[in-house]
Amino acid sequence: MDSLSPTAGQPLLTYTWATVPDPVYASPPDGEPFLCDLRIAVTNHHTEPLYCTRLTVRLRVGAGAAQLVRSASGITALATPATWSVVTLQEDVLIAVPQDGTARFTASEHAPQQTVTPSLAIELKGLRISREPGTTVVEVIESAATTPDGPPSERIHSFEIVKRGLGPASTGPAQEV
Repeated sequence: MDSLSPTAGQPLLTYTWATVPDPVYASPPDGEPFLCDLRIAVTNHHTEPLYCTRLTVRLRVGAGAAQLVRSASGITALATPATWSVVTLQEDVLIAVPQDGTARFTASEHAPQQTVTPSLAIELKGLRISREPGTTVVEVIESAATTPDGPPSERIHSFEIVKRGLGPASTGPAQEV
């Protein structure tokens, strides 16, 4: 039987993500870059409440295949609920913080494999996708604790986004066959 209590070293919170559009295509070699939105949902699948003081999102920025965006300029960051703010710390780092200093993620009434309403949604709109196809990694670093008095520990959750290449005779994203 799987335990629903947090495991040391593993993130306390649960993260799911989606891109719009899906799949993501590398931008064409010439012209305007393709745009993409990244949505990250954060939930608590444990049986006890969790307390979070900060979430840091790291994007890989640059021109290569391992980078998601050529530049982080023009990204609009939103958080729901509005009791959270997302600010750009540096070009490749965005920080989400709760207005009260610590957010309480309530315990889930659902089993870990069931869908629950996210306690926090972070949306990064207007990502200008880099031109080289390849796989990139996005990291979410949580500062969270199992008690309201902490101290919070930092744990990393990372996920891969594949940037597909263009079809050889295509002027837009390659079509699946």
